[in-house]
Amino acid sequence: MRHIIAQHKYTFLSLVLICMMYLIYGQYYTPESIAQKAGTIIAGDEQGAITGHMGQGSPIIGGAFELVDNHGNVFTEENLKGKHSLVYFGFTYCPDVCPIGLQAMADAHDQLPKEVQDKVNLVFVTVDPERDDPELLSHYLPNFSENMIGLTGTQKQVKDTAKAYKVYYAKDEREDLDALGNYLLNHSSYIYLMDTDGVTNIGFFKHEASPEVIRDGILQYAYK
Repeated sequence: MRHIIAQHKYTFLSLVLICMMYLIYGQYYTPESIAQKAGTIIAGDEQGAITGHMGQGSPIIGGAFELVDNHGNVFTEENLKGKHSLVYFGFTYCPDVCPIGLQAMADAHDQLPKEVQDKVNLVFVTVDPERDDPELLSHYLPNFSENMIGLTGTQKQVKDTAKAYKVYYAKDEREDLDALGNYLLNHSSYIYLMDTDGVTNIGFFKHEASPEVIRDGILQYAYK
């Protein structure tokens, strides 16, 4: 009997430790926590949309990747060089969060002076490569902006890119989502502002940030 009780005790303690590790990991690897640990400033607008600047010494967000664009061409971080980039991770079947973020990106871009618009990439990276192929992306993204670049790839390529950007995503396994067997994905929903080197993150916005907040965030760096 003592052996059984001890077994249950250690099993319970193990579960507690796993939960604690998950919570610590989740709190550490969000853009807000990364910016806070780097001693950077975070400000919110009236909608609670957060912007933040990634300071020196903070964990790296962004980096090298290899994907395929909505025209079927290989696309890497080299293709981002020379312009600032707004990068968002989501999927085309997303019912609400992704369209809000993508529309905010597109509207912010439209509000920029023409000479700045030409120096900003709008990038959408799917976390659902199983369904989001180049053809689907090429039909979906013009609903928001003709300037938006769609990126997909193999499961591994997408996973590696998401890891570089500290993006969380996972398939929702509930069986009652759709009678046809369609599924949704849970995912983090930050819009990343990348520097002109294509690999350095200089700021971020929540998906519900107003276009004006995103526009002003870009303009902080556009003329430097």
